[in-house]
Amino acid sequence: VILKDITEKKRALDIIMHHYYYDSLSVSHFPEDALEKVIIIKVKVENMTGKESL
Repeated sequence: VILKDITEKKRALDIIMHHYYYDSLSVSHFPEDALEKVIIIKVKVENMTGKESL
């Protein structure tokens, strides 16, 4: 699913940026026209397999 709503895009980018940049960096200061050019793809994971970490 491609996110088109600016609010959903901001939320998704905030989650990604918080994961990689632990400080208070946020997309809230980015211009909306820049966010409109960003494409965010939402992937729904239905199942996952792998080795359990010990």
